[in-house]
Amino acid sequence: FGFATPGLAPAAPVERRSVLGVGMGDADTTGLRVAEVLADGPAARAGLQAGDRLVAIDGTALRLTAVDVGDPLLAQVPARRLERAVGRLAPGSTVRLTYVRGRAQRTAT
Repeated sequence: FGFATPGLAPAAPVERRSVLGVGMGDADTTGLRVAEVLADGPAARAGLQAGDRLVAIDGTALRLTAVDVGDPLLAQVPARRLERAVGRLAPGSTVRLTYVRGRAQRTAT
C-alpha cells in the first residue's frame, strides 16, 4: 500500500514553448498563407499581416512544389515544417521569416 505526505508532492512541470502568433491558412507554390495575426504577438511585432504568404523560416522552405499542390496530405507539409521550426526554438529566440506581401518578397526577424 502507499501513502502521501502533505507538502511533498512534486511540482508539476512547466512547459515553455515558442509561439509565432499566427493562424495559418492554405499552402501553395507561393507559400503558406497567414490567416490571422495575434495582436501583440511576435508576428505582429515583426510586421506580418493577414494575407501575407510565408515563404521560409530560417531558410526552411514553406512552399509546395507544383507536384505537391493536388495532394491533400502533402498540402499539410508546409504548416508542419513551420510548427517543427518554431517548436525547436527556445522562448525569446529570434528567427528570420521570409514572406510575400502583394508581389514583394520581404524579410522580418
